[in-house]
Amino acid sequence: MASSDDINAFRFAHWPGRPVEPKHVPPVWTRKYFVSGDWPDRLVEVEHARDVRARKYVVHGALIEGEPDSGAEVHPPKELFLGGLLKLDVENPDAVAAFMSENGHLDRWDWEETGVALGVFDTRAGANGWGAFCERLKLLLGPGQARRGAFRVVEAMEQLRLARDATRYYLVAAGRVELEDALAASESAILRPPDSREDVSSWAHGRVDLMEFEDLPERRRIWMARALEDIVNLGLREFPMTIQVAGVDADRFAHIWREGPTLFGLLCLQIADHIASGATLRQCKNESCGQWFSRQSGRAEYGQHRMTGVLYCSASCARTQGSREWRRRKRAEKEGSK
Repeated sequence: MASSDDINAFRFAHWPGRPVEPKHVPPVWTRKYFVSGDWPDRLVEVEHARDVRARKYVVHGALIEGEPDSGAEVHPPKELFLGGLLKLDVENPDAVAAFMSENGHLDRWDWEETGVALGVFDTRAGANGWGAFCERLKLLLGPGQARRGAFRVVEAMEQLRLARDATRYYLVAAGRVELEDALAASESAILRPPDSREDVSSWAHGRVDLMEFEDLPERRRIWMARALEDIVNLGLREFPMTIQVAGVDADRFAHIWREGPTLFGLLCLQIADHIASGATLRQCKNESCGQWFSRQSGRAEYGQHRMTGVLYCSASCARTQGSREWRRRKRAEKEGSK
């Protein structure tokens, strides 16, 4: 049985069981993406010619499309999941398209299979949650089927929300963020953290029966650990590895290396790499940044980073803060001389 002591004790299963060197990570394929159509998607009720019941159809749906002949391979930043992903305005379709253009493509998912992989059992349609998300997708992907090569904005947003939640849960497991703060910031429509007001079935998650734990904070800690495990392993299906929560019996996964990982898979691989290396996280001391990081970027060649004795996430942040403090000293000296 898992306990709250186990959430910091993730271990690797299958190859490689060690940090992944940058040169061993395949590049990500991307294109120059742009948004077409109206956002937010507009649903209207119309009367079907053969059915008196009102039905909803999409009038205008926002798509993310790639410009022809714009394909390229990219190597996203090593700690993209801590930096650019958390800073991304995921509610802005243009920002999402630009993020994909810079860092990699996303594939369309079978969302029912995704729900199974994440251990989601509650499929009720309501104002929020998994059921409502699936119902919306059915409407979007029905009469208004996306053109070949196009990607629904809502699908891209949900994939990135999942990756952002996994990042927050990793920061909790690393002891850098409070559990309740991370759960309160959860964005995914698929995995919504349960609370004491919800019924017993909402606590079912994978192989762990959370109702065995009487303490509510304990339940939420275990839920978070398993959510982190499931989201990351969803992305790691593109690679021959998984993570497991220590003390919990593991499923068996069959993995085949796949050339050209997706952006979602790469973000999950970066989280797994941090877990494998036992990375020490720091928060950038630049007053206008505050980004979490373990490797300082900008002072070495690709794949080489300073990891000890650093205060700033990048050389740029170090210079910016140094200039800020220099100006303060000069002002103080000038005021002191008056």
